[in-house]
Amino acid sequence: MLKRLVADYKADFLGCVFDAKGKTFRDEVYPSTRRTAADADDLAAQIEPLMEAIRAMGWPLLVVEGVEADDVIGTSRASLGAGLRTVVSTGDKDLASSSTRT
Repeated sequence: MLKRLVADYKADFLGCVFDAKGKTFRDEVYPSTRRTAADADDLAAQIEPLMEAIRAMGWPLLVVEGVEADDVIGTSRASLGAGLRTVVSTGDKDLASSSTRT
């Protein structure tokens, strides 16, 4: 998927964003009902090898403690004000309904 993004969208800057381990500010506001412990364990086992592959491809990784990845990705909209074209590729349902601007 990352190779396809590079081929389809020429960019001066790239980045890959992941959730940090632990709780976020949202955990205090909304009780967590998203995943079961088994789901979290299955997913966690896949994350580090995925991050290693992304690093090997030369992509920078961004992980912000206490903040969910979709909130970090949402800050990319600030790049629009700087005149940068922003492409967000995600399967996150929270962001899937967001509009795209270029």
